[in-house]
Amino acid sequence: MYLTDEQQHQMELYGRLLAGTETELELAKLARTHYLKTKMRQALAAQIGDYGDNITDTTRALVLGEAIRLGLVDDFPAAIDGYTAYVATMLEGYGGAEAILGVLQTNVSALTNILVGQYYAAKTAIEAAETVEDVQAVDVEEIPQE
Repeated sequence: MYLTDEQQHQMELYGRLLAGTETELELAKLARTHYLKTKMRQALAAQIGDYGDNITDTTRALVLGEAIRLGLVDDFPAAIDGYTAYVATMLEGYGGAEAILGVLQTNVSALTNILVGQYYAAKTAIEAAETVEDVQAVDVEEIPQE
């Protein structure tokens, strides 16, 4: 599906296509929420590599691992062996369990500080706002890029 110029503008400003019935306040809330989400994602990308390809690859690995665990893939030994080898290679490549847990803890800290501590609090404030000015006053802290 190709987006019209107007639809592309809506996606860039609001993060979604509009129904056309939104009030000025609802539009302000959508725009501010999308702005903060974009701002937050840049900080996460700088700290933990929050890129679409990484997310897709992680999803693929999780789906295959769960399929094997659930018995959905049990008649294809090469897939099970290949997945086991993949996990072993990734475990070694990432420096072992201790190193992986260290990175995961860093990610949890970043997600807690940025996403939970700031973005979700800001989103709650946006939802509670009763004027466009109140919506536009909501922000998150500048996050230093390490």
